[in-house]
Amino acid sequence: MKSNLLKYAILSAFALTTVFSSCKKDEDDDQPTPTTGSLSFELTHKVGSDPLVQNTVTYVNLDGDSFIVTKFRYYISNVVLKKSDGSTYAPSECYYLVDDSVSSSKTFTISDIPVGEYTSMTFLLGVDSTRNCSGAQSGALDALNGMFWSWNNGYIFLKLEGMSASASGGMFMYHVGGFKGTTNAIRTIAPDFNGDVVDMRAGKTSTIHMVANLAELFANPTTIDIGTLSMIHMPSAEAVTLADNYADMFRVDHIHND
Repeated sequence: MKSNLLKYAILSAFALTTVFSSCKKDEDDDQPTPTTGSLSFELTHKVGSDPLVQNTVTYVNLDGDSFIVTKFRYYISNVVLKKSDGSTYAPSECYYLVDDSVSSSKTFTISDIPVGEYTSMTFLLGVDSTRNCSGAQSGALDALNGMFWSWNNGYIFLKLEGMSASASGGMFMYHVGGFKGTTNAIRTIAPDFNGDVVDMRAGKTSTIHMVANLAELFANPTTIDIGTLSMIHMPSAEAVTLADNYADMFRVDHIHND
């Protein structure tokens, strides 16, 4: 009798083990194979070839004006990735506020990017017209971030503030924005990948290392004299001029693929 009970116990334990193993295998089989990866951006700010250091380092622009930067902030939005066959992928809800004084803001990640090789990209420096007219918002677009004028004039796309002996009162302040008609300062940026690719793999992360050269705000196509233009605080022709200058502010330094 005891022998039969022992056999029954052993067989029961074996059966349970088999069932649990089978269930575990079925659960593993049910796990979907990843079909997307993540794309990270790492931004470095420079003035010409020199690192941007706020509040202490003096720089000289193309016009010969000496200046110190005390604030540098801007929006990146509406990222679009393009493959060599011409197909594109545009992640939703891409709005990032980059602040030179906040290190963490200079790195951000977009998840759920379909696998494949992407050979180019575009993004907006600024905020699209739809969001400019969408009322109270949160996150990077929260009005409390200090990058919003009013429901009429919309978002400030870029802020550059600093000190310069060339400016009246010794200070300059460029708040660039505007999305309507002749004062539209939204700019589409298309930095060259220089033959490199974003090789997006399932479950992996690719990283685009970009440099933003602040010196470009003062030059090309229009050389800016801080003494003549020291203040922009609303949509205007001057804001459009500065936006045209910073349209080529970004370059891709290199791309890292996991």
